[in-house]
Amino acid sequence: ISHGARYGLDGFALEWLGGAATYRESFDRIFAACEHWNANKPAWATSNFSLIPIIDNGDWAGMASQVALHINSSCMYRVGGRPFISSWGFSGLQWSNETQVKQHIEDYSKVFVPAIKATGFAPDGPFYLPSMYPPNFNAPADLIDQQLILELFPELDGLWTWGCGDTGDVVANASIATVQACDAAKKYAAGPISAPYSPHRSADL
Repeated sequence: ISHGARYGLDGFALEWLGGAATYRESFDRIFAACEHWNANKPAWATSNFSLIPIIDNGDWAGMASQVALHINSSCMYRVGGRPFISSWGFSGLQWSNETQVKQHIEDYSKVFVPAIKATGFAPDGPFYLPSMYPPNFNAPADLIDQQLILELFPELDGLWTWGCGDTGDVVANASIATVQACDAAKKYAAGPISAPYSPHRSADL
């Protein structure tokens, strides 16, 4: 955190895959380290360091419990007072499976959001930008796909495109389409600054 802040970073996105105890322990320890740094930050640091939880295992009740532990942390990044939450591809769900994803969003709305509001530290609920886009982007269908996601799931505050899960051309197309779709829908969009490398592909990129 100190090195990151020294070189101009404002925070980290912190992935929690649930299930495994190692993720939970690391999640809690990084929040503790961040809070310690914020409370004792050096004179050259002009602002607090922030963390954005990426919650990925699909267990909304368990995720709400984990996030609630840190909901009032000095490190919890907020937008308009709402804690910023992301996830990777709707916890691995393919958005094209409309029934499956609708159930996921319904669980988010009926389980996760009320639990976060109930903490008293987020009366307006979380600010949710999942990273979700269909595989094998082919323009111009990519823009239509992103627009459809936002139409199907108005509960979303927008979309976040990560830059580490596919080849460079796919990430670029996804990023452009996401920004355009969110702009048209008056939603928020977040995009990557990333080297053209993916650990998920065997070919050289």
